[in-house]
Amino acid sequence: MKKSTVKIISVLGALAICLTAFAACSGEDNSQKLLYEEGGKIYYRPEAGEAAYELATDANGVTRVDEEGNLLWKVTDAAGNDQTHPVSYPSYLIDGKSVSCQQFTITMPRGWKNIGYDSIMLRDKKDEIKIDYTFVGANEDGVIPTAEDRVDQLNELFAPNVADGTLTIDVSDSQIAGRDAKKVVMVSHGKADAYLETYFISVSSGVMTFTCACEFEDGGKYDFKAILDTIEYRI
Repeated sequence: MKKSTVKIISVLGALAICLTAFAACSGEDNSQKLLYEEGGKIYYRPEAGEAAYELATDANGVTRVDEEGNLLWKVTDAAGNDQTHPVSYPSYLIDGKSVSCQQFTITMPRGWKNIGYDSIMLRDKKDEIKIDYTFVGANEDGVIPTAEDRVDQLNELFAPNVADGTLTIDVSDSQIAGRDAKKVVMVSHGKADAYLETYFISVSSGVMTFTCACEFEDGGKYDFKAILDTIEYRI
């Protein structure tokens, strides 16, 4: 997706996360909207000023997606038959307390905000409690990163800064919103005090990674899992 598209998306208000609850106002100008309802149909344009495409919906009017979470444009072939064409979901869409991306929708706690430019990055009021999301697909060899790979990365990054302190990294089984997950907890105390919780949720096309951080003194006290458990998966 073009960066200009992301900029537009990041300032949109009140967009329905599941793309099903749109309020259509009679005579409303939809010419610059990326996502809107008109005449009982839902439309999406990748960039302001471009042509809008009708989205495919099911019998209940809910927008359809493929197994990777892509939106489906509705197109008619030369024979007059309806076909669908996948288009990547925007980097994120914001609707009040919720943020949605191609893989899931999450509810932000009261007062939190999303500061991400091309990904979901949630922050509390004081910017001290953080949840950053990354989706990582398979590399050119078909290998998907694991929690163990994360442990190696953390050791490489933080070990040089704890010569006179401690570094502990623990891996355990967990669950996020009903799905199995790997939880990696890192505590670094030395030149760089840090506390991180990282959750890994595997899907067929890659791994969903949530990196959670708070003030070192509050490490282990904040319930990141409670926020992550509000996730509604799209894939």
